[in-house]
Amino acid sequence: MALYIGTLELLQVLANQLKLTGGLWDYAGNFDINKAGFIVVMMFIVIWAGALALWRYGKVESRWEAAAIRAQIARGETPDRHSAGITLGAVHEPFTIDE
Repeated sequence: MALYIGTLELLQVLANQLKLTGGLWDYAGNFDINKAGFIVVMMFIVIWAGALALWRYGKVESRWEAAAIRAQIARGETPDRHSAGITLGAVHEPFTIDE
């Protein structure tokens, strides 16, 4: 996205400085960077909301946990959530993890 907008900005400068017209040059000249900024922000919001909804309602975390346990069983290990990296241990103070 940044490459696209940066390229269009460069084309705008070239079109203005060299008085170029037609096709691509007219498109670049009519490109509104303010509208593009709003579109980029809206894309970030929509993608973030979609990812949050997928994580929350798609039960991604529980599927990962189940897959980790299945992998341990397939390797012949006793299922252990801690060694699978699923639990962090007891948290007694903010940002401090006790094992």
